[in-house]
Amino acid sequence: MKKIFSVLISAILIFQICFMTASAVEDNENLNLLVLGDSIAAGTGLVYPEECCYASLIAKAENYNCRNAAYSGNTARSLKWSLEYSSDYDYIPFTVKYVMDADIIIISAGGNDLLWGNLVEKLNQALFHDDYTLIDFLIEEYYRNIKEIVMSINKINPEATLLIQTLYNPRFDVLANVYQYATDNLNRMLRKVEQELPGYFHIVDVASDLGRNPFYYSVDTLHPNKAGHYAIAKSYLRVLNDLGLGTELIPPRQPTIFEIPDYFDKLMSVIKEYMAVIKGFLN
Repeated sequence: MKKIFSVLISAILIFQICFMTASAVEDNENLNLLVLGDSIAAGTGLVYPEECCYASLIAKAENYNCRNAAYSGNTARSLKWSLEYSSDYDYIPFTVKYVMDADIIIISAGGNDLLWGNLVEKLNQALFHDDYTLIDFLIEEYYRNIKEIVMSINKINPEATLLIQTLYNPRFDVLANVYQYATDNLNRMLRKVEQELPGYFHIVDVASDLGRNPFYYSVDTLHPNKAGHYAIAKSYLRVLNDLGLGTELIPPRQPTIFEIPDYFDKLMSVIKEYMAVIKGFLN
């Protein structure tokens, strides 16, 4: 009887080990998704960004392992610097490590490059004097930065699939035309880089998919709301499906406000994110 019991225990242990090993292998087979960039990708304006932002929706739909390293205020210039790396370094910057481990990389950048600095003067010149000199300077700088970002990522991890989204215009007020000029030209620069570096990355045309629909934008007139993030997730899933990296076209349902137990804490974190953006305007 003892022998039978020992055999059963051994069999159970072997089964558990095999099951755990199989599960680990299965987890390791999931693609690693890395998200880099600004507050749009970070989910600023959402009460529950961990569940509602488009990166989370994409990862859940395709069962990717997701690392969202985007943060409010990040610029294409800052992202370029964070990817600077040489084998002579004594350490590997954390962003470079993330890129090394990624199978799919998503980038949202460019909006803050226009917003930071003396925003009032830029808008004043464009709106009242039809002078876009300062904005044009930043657009040219964005072109150089985004090109270096693409080349750096290709050098660090040439096997990764890189996706970069276009910039949308969230304004419907007197500044709408200025923002449209800026986003149109930033997107033109992105497509210019795509032509100069064919095969290095794929453009996800978020701007066209969101369009001029106020339903997709937050009351802060900058960020996408829950519906906007859902629409962006659909844009990415469509491209990933075309590239053979995904099978789903519809993101999972986002939680409603009533499903959030720590609503107040989440709301305070959103307010802090907005304060960080406002500080950038004043610099």
